[in-house]
Amino acid sequence: MRPKKGGIDMLLLLLGVVAIIAIAGLIPLAAAIYQTYVPAPGGNFPTPLPTLLPGQVRMPDIVGLDETQARSVLKEMGLKLVVEGEEPHSTWPAFTIIRQSIPAGAGVDNGGSVNAVISQGPPFIEVPAVTGLNFEEAQQRLTALDLVAQKYEDWSVETPGLVVSQDPPAGALVANRTLITLVVSSGSRVPMETNFDGKILLKAYELPRVQFKPGEIITLTFLWQAIIPPGDDYNFFVYLTTPQGGIVSQIDAPPQDIGPTGAWPVGSVAPNHYQLPIPVTAAPGEYQIRVGFYKPDSKARLPILEPGRGEQDNLGALILRGIQVVQ
Repeated sequence: MRPKKGGIDMLLLLLGVVAIIAIAGLIPLAAAIYQTYVPAPGGNFPTPLPTLLPGQVRMPDIVGLDETQARSVLKEMGLKLVVEGEEPHSTWPAFTIIRQSIPAGAGVDNGGSVNAVISQGPPFIEVPAVTGLNFEEAQQRLTALDLVAQKYEDWSVETPGLVVSQDPPAGALVANRTLITLVVSSGSRVPMETNFDGKILLKAYELPRVQFKPGEIITLTFLWQAIIPPGDDYNFFVYLTTPQGGIVSQIDAPPQDIGPTGAWPVGSVAPNHYQLPIPVTAAPGEYQIRVGFYKPDSKARLPILEPGRGEQDNLGALILRGIQVVQ
């Protein structure tokens, strides 16, 4: 049966819809092609790579490679690397290529040479003099030069907080991010954090001076803290020794002022005072102060788990610091 005259031909309608969809799908593709080949107003045309002549190879980008890698890459392409110089560079590490004589992508004759400049790493920095400054000011000066300040507190007659020495010294030439150790005065109090057997912590000690004459008294104050209940009552010793460990003067007794260790409360810090005499016969020279705990019955010393700022000798005593006896 034939359709009525003037009716809608469904086949033609379907074909029209398909055509519209196809055209719509081509619009984004056309836009992409246009953007690729037609520059935006004011934009730059992409720089085409030069056509290689017979016997030429295309120069690779070797900036950022170390010298060995660069030589290997060029050798595989039949080229040679010639290092024409070195210079400091703030970002490229030492021994890497920072500049090449032939730009990447250019044609170069097979068997030819490529000149390059190698990085010496960041430029050297002259360490400033910061002794006599307070630590915060010294740290700011070093940080401004891209150096790193490390604080080490120690006994000093100087005002607490002042830098009394530095390493490396002022005027030394170092790379950026070099660690500069600053010894900062703690005054007469020196932090220790020495751990005796996980039970007792020597938080700090105080020593008014480090130079004495024969017959004088060394006044010492120790700051103790029980980490856990010590349990046992230990004796405490403080020795004045030669650098080799020979005892010159000593105190061996239960801790003074603060009661037996077995009764120390956990967490609280208690001061403990001593007066260690220097014999009148002591010869001028260097001496050491050594301390520790031991069991009164067995004489076994309480082991030092962490010496902190001190040093443990071969007999289990803590070497606190050195002093000087003068005439």
